[in-house]
Amino acid sequence: QLAAAYSNIAHTKAKFVGLGYPVIKPTIDQRMGVVTEDVSRLVNKETPATFIWGSFNDEVTPFNDHILPYVKTLREHQVPVELHEFSTGTHGLALANKYTGIVNHNRVDEHMSKWFPLFLDWLKTLK
Repeated sequence: QLAAAYSNIAHTKAKFVGLGYPVIKPTIDQRMGVVTEDVSRLVNKETPATFIWGSFNDEVTPFNDHILPYVKTLREHQVPVELHEFSTGTHGLALANKYTGIVNHNRVDEHMSKWFPLFLDWLKTLK
């Protein structure tokens, strides 16, 4: 959420933003004991190109509540966006590979781990 909010600050120096299973709406504020804002309301024509990935199985930041509204708003503002929403995996898998699985209770998802190479490929497309 912080990365998404920062990327929407006027005159940000960010050239791109990568968001993994992002919190966009304040739907989990009460559970987390924080007060946040709806980051999708901050999107503007200066928001940098955005790469987003997540899982349809994510119960913390469900696709329809967080990612879908943000992507729609990015598109409405003609912000370049790439979205990868995986059918496997859950929230909090990091790289989803054996390296982060070591410290992540062996939570590994080979399919979802493809987000990182996809992100690197996407970076190459940016000018």
